[in-house]
Amino acid sequence: MIENLGSLFQPITINGLKLKNRIVMPAMGTRFADENGAVTRQLIDYHVERTKGGVGLQIVEQSFINEERPACMLSVSNDQMIPGLNDLVEAIHAEGGRIAIQVGNLGLVYPEAKGPDDLSLGEVKKRIEEFVRAAWRCREAGFDAIEVHGAHRYLICQFLSPQTNHRLDQYGSNFEGRMLFLLEILQGIRDKLGPDYPLMVRINGDGFDPEGLGLGEAKVLARKLQDTGIDALDISAGTWKSRVRTVPPNSFPRGCHVYLAEAIKKEVRIPVIAVGRINDPVLADEIVQEGKADLIAMGRALLADPFLPEKARRGRLEDIRMCIGCNYCYEERLYRNKRIKCAINASLGRERECELKPSQKAKKIFVIGGGPAGLESARTLKMRGHNVVLLEKEANLGGQLRQALVPPHKEELKNILDWLSHAVRESGVEIHLGHRVTADFLSLVDADEIILAVGSLSGVLNIPGAKGERVFSARDILGRIEKFELGNEIVILGGGRVGCEAAEYLAQKKKKVTLIEKLDKVGSDISPEIRRLLLERLRALPVEIYCNCEVIGIEDNKVFFYDRERRKQEVIADSVLFAVGSQANDTLERQLNGKKDFYSIGDCSMPGNIVDAIHAGARIGRIL
Repeated sequence: MIENLGSLFQPITINGLKLKNRIVMPAMGTRFADENGAVTRQLIDYHVERTKGGVGLQIVEQSFINEERPACMLSVSNDQMIPGLNDLVEAIHAEGGRIAIQVGNLGLVYPEAKGPDDLSLGEVKKRIEEFVRAAWRCREAGFDAIEVHGAHRYLICQFLSPQTNHRLDQYGSNFEGRMLFLLEILQGIRDKLGPDYPLMVRINGDGFDPEGLGLGEAKVLARKLQDTGIDALDISAGTWKSRVRTVPPNSFPRGCHVYLAEAIKKEVRIPVIAVGRINDPVLADEIVQEGKADLIAMGRALLADPFLPEKARRGRLEDIRMCIGCNYCYEERLYRNKRIKCAINASLGRERECELKPSQKAKKIFVIGGGPAGLESARTLKMRGHNVVLLEKEANLGGQLRQALVPPHKEELKNILDWLSHAVRESGVEIHLGHRVTADFLSLVDADEIILAVGSLSGVLNIPGAKGERVFSARDILGRIEKFELGNEIVILGGGRVGCEAAEYLAQKKKKVTLIEKLDKVGSDISPEIRRLLLERLRALPVEIYCNCEVIGIEDNKVFFYDRERRKQEVIADSVLFAVGSQANDTLERQLNGKKDFYSIGDCSMPGNIVDAIHAGARIGRIL
């Protein structure tokens, strides 16, 4: 237990709007709106949960000023949206929360929309009026503040950037002209809503695009916005081309964009919001305490744990389910036109459905396996009032999570390992480590229910030499390299996530690594932006990569394969590592069939990833 995050929990006022702490949930797309862009019960429940969790201010996701929007994204394009928006506001206010809303337009990012160069002067004026009308609707709906989205290469940012704005009239030509579109929007909103209504703007501190807006121009813009009467600035980063900077994954350090907010704060007197992979309230407190920013945006952190603020306020940091920066929420969901989900919080977007309710009858339940699926099921079942016994064959909890967090830039996985282990122990689950379970034991055990969560086995190739003394599983060597005599020249068979991460891990240890993959590219099971960063690092190390290859055998210290032209090749290998997927560890399941009823979840049922494991554990924990 850690106390005294005093700076983070100091109140602050933005043009009369008093916030109880400095934690902001920034605008993040969810696709929880309906097909017409209207508020749904799902969206309300999502925001209410985070209000209950103690956040100082929530900024509802970008809400579109006209019908140029993706499916199921929130709209403020017409007056018919006001009643639903008001339902959301009233639900938040009923819980004592404060809620703002972000308004914007995608511009060129939306296929059917126009960008700055394509808009006639009349169309520019129309867009300005659409922003003003949208802001009026938001105030009519009762929102406490409005944020205008001027970042991330959406329409306003397109006007600001010389890369996308080549106009020669008053809305282009130079930086003064490129700022005019945003300034006229803000002036129109201010004239419509009056001087006392809190108005914020999100801008890029840096677009991380050589031809775009950099920090120097962002400073000029920030001063201009302050002079225009803006009440707070939200400093983000990245454009559509550099969107990895907008939602930085775990290969970026925590607080990676705070320096941008710090630089802007030195230029203005109004409150500044910092963003950039801030998942730790201790770090958030330090940023405020050191004067780098006035408020802290903790977006994905509040997806992972909506009660982070209240837990931090009470000094219960060990109770926080900290974001692991995997970007499943965006790269695997939102960017693929799906509703947002969280890898480690199965309740996200299902808050009402997943509310834990006491079981009508307390059962004795045995959970076999202490990996993520077993831990999440045991925790959930115990919280519902069952008597839960967890048996794990290893000396530690965590299962494959312990290997998964070893490669470079995977350290954040320790967050969920530590949290699950703590939560299970804190809940009172009876834990037995170093206990290898047999079918005979389970057939005789006094249990109402049995859950098998024993994980998976490493896959192998059916080729000559596959069972040689110098052949290992890639995942087995992670974190235990000192136990293996690998030699210097390592060949990894399989170029998926495990193979690529093992290659980086070994290459950083000065091993000469060759990666052989049967598909036409490596990392095909990794989300695009994270894959791109990983490949850049592999090339820099360097790691030699062969694709479109068929491995045909291992003999002595060589691996033989056909390359993409079907030519037979060979490569020296002191050791060979298999990274060719996983197979269900169903031995116990097959032995137990017919002797005892049981549930099989996680990798032992169907090999998957941490998302599959945790969500399966949460599901079984709620239905038994």
